[in-house]
Amino acid sequence: MAKSDTPNESTPIVSKKSDKASTQPGTSATTSTNAMTDNTAQGGRDSAFISKVAANMGVALATMAFGGPLLYFWILPDSHKFTSVADGLGCGARLLSISALTLVFSVMAVGLTRLFNSSECNPASPSYTPSAIIKLRAQFLQNTLEQFVIHAAAVLSLSTVVADCRLLVCLCIAFVIGRILFAVGYSIQPYHRAAGFALTFLPSIIALIYVASTTISQGFSGTK
Repeated sequence: MAKSDTPNESTPIVSKKSDKASTQPGTSATTSTNAMTDNTAQGGRDSAFISKVAANMGVALATMAFGGPLLYFWILPDSHKFTSVADGLGCGARLLSISALTLVFSVMAVGLTRLFNSSECNPASPSYTPSAIIKLRAQFLQNTLEQFVIHAAAVLSLSTVVADCRLLVCLCIAFVIGRILFAVGYSIQPYHRAAGFALTFLPSIIALIYVASTTISQGFSGTK
């Protein structure tokens, strides 16, 4: 009797699907390993960035710690004593005109960039895509506006509790230098802006906390 060409039912038939399934665990492990490697690398980059930001902020703190007392006690003259709250507010308002120049120059930087660049002249166009330089300058303008609002509140409120204008001058000098450092650092590397940001932000916050604590300790009386 001739043998049948039909395969025996007891013969195992291995499908390609099972072969693919058998390779999936290895593929999954490889993918997981790659993901862990990427996460580790990202974590390393984040740690390096944070370290550089901290170093730049340390520079700002050192500048405040040494430059502030130097300005207050040895450089600035102790000549103008406030005789009233109105006298202090007037001095603070005049000093803010110097700080406001940073905001003026920020607006001018954005305006001149649009004026001399034809691709930036019509930001309302549906096809408009802002360039890197206009993004940078617009972000600097936005940050300067935000910082100036806080700075103005700090200067004006501090002017009602101090005896002379030296602290107010220190605040304005720190603000202007901080804005310059922020602009220069931001154009080089993002983490370099930290020194300028800290030199702008921290003195204002310290002044506001001091005035608020003084106001609370005096029972919200509003007097020196």
